[in-house]
Amino acid sequence: MLLKRTVHSIRNRRRKLGIPTKRVRLYQPWTKAEDQLLGTRPDPELARKLGHSPEFIRNRRVKLGIQAAPFHKAWTQREMKLLGTMPDKVLARLIGRCLVAVRVHRHKFGLTPQNPIWKSWTETEVALLGKFTDNELSSRTGHSVGSVKFKRLNLGRPCFQPKPCI
Repeated sequence: MLLKRTVHSIRNRRRKLGIPTKRVRLYQPWTKAEDQLLGTRPDPELARKLGHSPEFIRNRRVKLGIQAAPFHKAWTQREMKLLGTMPDKVLARLIGRCLVAVRVHRHKFGLTPQNPIWKSWTETEVALLGKFTDNELSSRTGHSVGSVKFKRLNLGRPCFQPKPCI
């Protein structure tokens, strides 16, 4: 109690002196120009621009029957062609999108990631599992020994057993 007064007494004094509270915003009717902006940009962006809350913008837009603007920007042909040609992190930085958006969009179109560390398995490489030792298959395919072992165990293939010499 900095002023040694109750909140109620301060509120009454402000009201008596005609001082509005900071939370109260005087209602201003919507202009036609503001109504025309509804639905052209996402509600939070429009709220910042017009100085209203996002809920206030949304309520007005819904009342007028205007569809919400999408939050994402459309993918260009150039961006689509770049998907899967380089690591997602590099592409995200290059085109100005977040990493998750790039990953989700690439996955949506069934494109494999281009990762210098991780390499996808081809059908011929999978066919070789269990026919050679994990070390030998690792050197033939370029996958790590751990990756070869993990893939083989995941597919339920037995490890390589050389035929005994008679």
